[in-house]
Order: sequence, then C-alpha cells, then structure tokens
Amino acid sequence: LLEMQLSIDQEEYNRLVRDKLGYLVRLLESYLKVLQMCSERDVVVFRFCSLWFAAATTTTDTGDLEAINVKIGPVLAAVPSHKFLPCVYQLAAKYQTLSTDSRTHSLLTTLLRRLIFKHPHHSVMQFIALSVGPMAHSGHKRPSPDSIDVNNARDLLAVVKTTRACADTIKAIEQCAAAYA
Repeated sequence: LLEMQLSIDQEEYNRLVRDKLGYLVRLLESYLKVLQMCSERDVVVFRFCSLWFAAATTTTDTGDLEAINVKIGPVLAAVPSHKFLPCVYQLAAKYQTLSTDSRTHSLLTTLLRRLIFKHPHHSVMQFIALSVGPMAHSGHKRPSPDSIDVNNARDLLAVVKTTRACADTIKAIEQCAAAYA
C-alpha cells in the first residue's frame, strides 16, 4: 500500500514538474512575442531576462533547459535588438557567469553580438570593461587577466571587430576607455 502511494505521489510530482516547464516555456515565448510585436510593453524585457536566467541557474535537468532554449531561440532571434538595450548590463553580467558549453550561453552570445553590431555606442563599454580585467588602482576584487570571463569578453569583441563597420567604432571606444584608465 505504501509503495503504491509512493508511486502515485512520484507520478503526480513528475506531472507537476512537466507542467511547470511547459508554463515557463510558454511564458518566455509570450514575453518575447510581446517584445516583438509592440512597443508599449517593453518593460517585459526585464521579466523575460529574469525568468530566463533563473531557469538557466536553477534548472537541474539539462534536458529541460535545452528544451526551453530550443523553444525560445527562434522567437528571441526575431525580437528587435534595441528592446534589450535597457538590460545590457545584466546581459553582460550573466554572459560572464554562464558556462560556455551551454545553449543558454550560445543564445546569449548571439543576442549580444546583435546588440554590439547594431548599437555599439550603447553596449561595447560593458565588454571593454570585462575584457580589461583587473585594474592596478582598483580596490575591488576582479577576475585575473587570463580568466575565462575576461577571455570570453575579449573573444566576443574580437568576433565583432571582424566587420569593418564595427571595427572602427569599437577601436574608437577602446581608445576613449584607455584614456580614462
């Protein structure tokens, strides 16, 4: 009797977990569709990023996270990049904490490339700051110059610099940043 009740409870738990995942996927897709289709509700970008990043850090089953990212990937690509400009600091911060082999990191990298290509004056500074690493006069603990975080930022900037249109702009912004260092 106890084993039967345990199996019923386990089935109920598994159903609830599947339902929760399904609701999360639909919610994230809906937020992205709102961002894609109208301009009056651009504040949902904060809620989308919050839920997406929470799922990336709290989802224990990598298959579930993969399912989330596979579903939202095409919709995320269709959202205009300027909608994510208010979140560029949060996106940059999350970029340096995600493991590079995850699908979430891949989607975030694609989004950040779009942001840097289309809006370099609004988004490059965060990655220049990440790529510099520790500063000698800074009292704050920062990653070492050879850390994965610093290298990820450098790699992203190197990829973006391969296009002629962005290379000049990024070089000018780097020179400006170096003048303040």
